[in-house]
Amino acid sequence: MGKLAYTQGVAQKLTSHLSTYHIEKVYAGHDKPFYLPGDTIWCKIYLLEGRTHRSFEGQPVVYADWIAPNGEKQQSFTLKIKNGSTPLDIQTQAEDSAGIYTLRVYSQYQRNFDQHFLFQKEIRLLGKDDITEKEQKAPGGFSVRFFPEGGYLVAGLESNIAFKAQNDLGENIVVNGILLNEANEKIGDLKTLHEGMGLFKFTPEKGKKYSAEIRYEGYRKRFALPEILPQGFSLNVNSRSGDQILIKLGTNLQAGLSGCTLIGHVRGQIFLARELEAGLPSLSVRKDLIPSGIVHFTLFDQGQRPVCERLVFNKNPAERVDLNLQVEKNVYGKREAIKLQLVPTLQDRIQASQLSVSVYYEGSTDLTVNESNILNYLWLQSDLRGRINNIQQYFETDNTTTNSLLDLLLMTHAWRRFRWQSVLSGQSPSIVYPPEEHLSVAGKVTKAGKEQPVKADVLLNVLSEEQFTALNVTTEADGLFYFKGFDFQDTTDILIQANIHQSKKKKKLKEDKVEPTGNKNVSIQILELNELDFIDSVSIPAQMHLDQTLQQYAYQVEQNRQLDSLNNPLWTIDLETVTVRSGLNRAQLREQTIKKQYREKGLFYFHSTNKFLTDDPLYAGFQNNNIFDLIKVVVPNTTRVRVNGEDKIIYGRFSSQVEAKIVLDGQMVPPNLLMNIDPDRIAVIDVLTGYYASLYTKSGVVISLVSRNPDEIDHRRPGIISFAHPGYYQAREFYSPDYDLAGTAEQKPDFRTVLYWNPDVRIAGTPENLSFFTGDQAGHYLILVEGITDAGIPFYKTERVIVED
Repeated sequence: MGKLAYTQGVAQKLTSHLSTYHIEKVYAGHDKPFYLPGDTIWCKIYLLEGRTHRSFEGQPVVYADWIAPNGEKQQSFTLKIKNGSTPLDIQTQAEDSAGIYTLRVYSQYQRNFDQHFLFQKEIRLLGKDDITEKEQKAPGGFSVRFFPEGGYLVAGLESNIAFKAQNDLGENIVVNGILLNEANEKIGDLKTLHEGMGLFKFTPEKGKKYSAEIRYEGYRKRFALPEILPQGFSLNVNSRSGDQILIKLGTNLQAGLSGCTLIGHVRGQIFLARELEAGLPSLSVRKDLIPSGIVHFTLFDQGQRPVCERLVFNKNPAERVDLNLQVEKNVYGKREAIKLQLVPTLQDRIQASQLSVSVYYEGSTDLTVNESNILNYLWLQSDLRGRINNIQQYFETDNTTTNSLLDLLLMTHAWRRFRWQSVLSGQSPSIVYPPEEHLSVAGKVTKAGKEQPVKADVLLNVLSEEQFTALNVTTEADGLFYFKGFDFQDTTDILIQANIHQSKKKKKLKEDKVEPTGNKNVSIQILELNELDFIDSVSIPAQMHLDQTLQQYAYQVEQNRQLDSLNNPLWTIDLETVTVRSGLNRAQLREQTIKKQYREKGLFYFHSTNKFLTDDPLYAGFQNNNIFDLIKVVVPNTTRVRVNGEDKIIYGRFSSQVEAKIVLDGQMVPPNLLMNIDPDRIAVIDVLTGYYASLYTKSGVVISLVSRNPDEIDHRRPGIISFAHPGYYQAREFYSPDYDLAGTAEQKPDFRTVLYWNPDVRIAGTPENLSFFTGDQAGHYLILVEGITDAGIPFYKTERVIVED
């Protein structure tokens, strides 16, 4: 009874430990394996529950970073997950250098755990003249690490020992060598089998020491084998063939295995909790009763101590989705329609699923695709620390040879989402970043010019005609405030005001009112989470091909681009005379210029208001005698009128016309002084309406003038800040021409490298039919489909077609 309670207790502690927090996994699929500068990277982002791989309920938030080869973040995106996924497009620039870039996608909640488990993948931008690799250096040495099966070598117990050989650059190498005893006598041979990994059997003797002499490219080096325990346990697991996983246990203790416990789980889902009896050195478990993925076996001794661990991989035959990807034929002509039918089935039943479909140009030669996909990432890479080269090789076939190599991989990689010491002691991980389903704003109020926090009344206004929000909160003595629950679909202006808290004088918030009430004795600081460090070593490696093949591909695509540009004369420029260094388009450069003017004046910059640069070439040639002439010329829907001898600006059309108040550098200008404003001094004219205008006046419209003089005094209002909060990124829609439509089949060449991209295919009981057209580029094209069923089973399928001249 006591032993049974102990066995149940270990399982219950694991279940209880895992129930205190959940696991999130993010996966990003994209349309093709490599790109040229200027290409768009079309992506589909998944956020899944980490144990079952099912979609979360609700609409969580994830973040995506596009990181340059030097480790600097080039672009960031805030994304809203709906029904488990969201699309994303990353526009690279023609001026970007070739090299290995990184796509990192994560939720804030994932930051509570080891960064090695974030989705971080290398993506390659090709150069047309050269193929840039990471700088290669000559290795100065090598190392070999040994991994006894189960964790330890025990005297008198036969053990499988895996080993991993790498040079000083971290590259897998081929070695061979011999095993030696204390007398330097040879007792065995060893050699690598695959990707720097090898395996040998060994039975150590008590009190002896052993070593291995390893040979690599003419060098010899000796390594000591792990220490031998005089007493202990052994755990041997075989999942390489058959329909069962075979488990063999051993010990040299007099008490034997009686009273020990064996626990088996996959991603925390327990499928085995077995109390061992005397005379039970082996057992087996059916593979179709275990979820697919990394299987974690742990042996506990009679004192509730974990003494052996072993990881194996299970490919559950009952979770093998067969994606029937049908095309009408394998060879097509130019601008011909291709029709696809997609049918994901499991045990002959169509599975409700979501998936993405891409069709991209591979070149004149088939390229081997061995990179990560949704299946090998969710089932293997996401739960395994360390880089795995050519990961798809372990999933292309399901035979004894492939499974043996996969088993060797697991024996040489460490895997830890939790430690048994924490489980048994009831210690849960520290959750600093809670799950996030909405955008938020956090900040701190301090005394003006000091770091000393102060208790304050804080008013937040969302300045949006569509979703105006007015919220207030009183901070504690630490001055910290936190507003949450926002869902901005676009960049939105936020105004925050603060006053030192005085309970008797606290101003009552009125709905739909925005009045500047900030206190000059306080400062407001917006708090942001610390940037994630960029750790290059945790990235999924970029797909590897022969450089000559990639160079030919890059050259051909670049030639097609130049030919295509000749058919767009209105949009071409002489690249020898124009150099764009910022990577920004004209609208972005204009926005930067305006922001600079506002910074010089210490003025609020509102992202959503209509702003006009007075030196825009559009207004050249107008003679502005006074400020009224300037406003009339630059600002649409304005009229200059004279009432009782005073000039006024009327804004609006027909019945909605109202008198506009005029502000110069943040200060209201009396009517009698308006004629004194020199129109040539004005750099920007900003039109404020609605809530924005109410910051200055109760009138419905304010014309805000920003002068050119950089020496103006700082008119920033005390205790008030404004900023533009980025909303969720709205992905663009992929364009695919329809050559059956009249007027579509023009003479302009069609050299698209991606013929079709659809991130939002949904199958719910019936086959899905898709169609698209080929272009003018002959060669091999790959149809790439990956997705996941509603039950959390990932799948992946490719098919090739040829486009002939």
